[in-house]
Amino acid sequence: MNVLILHGIMGSAGENWGQWLSDQLEARAYTLTMPTLPNPDHPDRTEWLNVITKLMTKLGSDTIIVGHSIGVTSALDYLENTNVPIKGLISVSGIFDEYGLELNRYFLKVRSIDADKVKKNMGKAFAFYGDDDPYVPQDSLQLLADKLNVKPVILSKGGHLNATAGFTEFPQLLDTILSI
Repeated sequence: MNVLILHGIMGSAGENWGQWLSDQLEARAYTLTMPTLPNPDHPDRTEWLNVITKLMTKLGSDTIIVGHSIGVTSALDYLENTNVPIKGLISVSGIFDEYGLELNRYFLKVRSIDADKVKKNMGKAFAFYGDDDPYVPQDSLQLLADKLNVKPVILSKGGHLNATAGFTEFPQLLDTILSI
């Protein structure tokens, strides 16, 4: 099984819980791909989609995509535009809509996502988010779960589920991947 881990804006490969998760899965014979996407401080949505599409051409349908923040948006872009279903999609503090934060407004307003097309290709889906995310409003986090028809796992005092909020390890995420 392949796992593709996508970071968010201003991120990089292995940040937050990414390296820990990669190490845990590799120890269980999963194949991990964890790129640092281009221009992470000011990403281009089309460029990220193109990189993910190229990676997925090699990884194929036996893949779980795990995204953090706008990494989830890019995973949704890929799933909307492919004809190759994957095993699963896991959203960690994922974003579906443009909700008004200046940092990523330009990225999110490029276009909207067709959830029906995404659902045809996503396999099993899961959504995690904190009940006190400092960047993404609760209604936007819930919107993503609603659009994917999943019951989210809402973590008390989870923040943006990143290292700042104490998430350098994420056992619930590992368990979810192992369940797919």
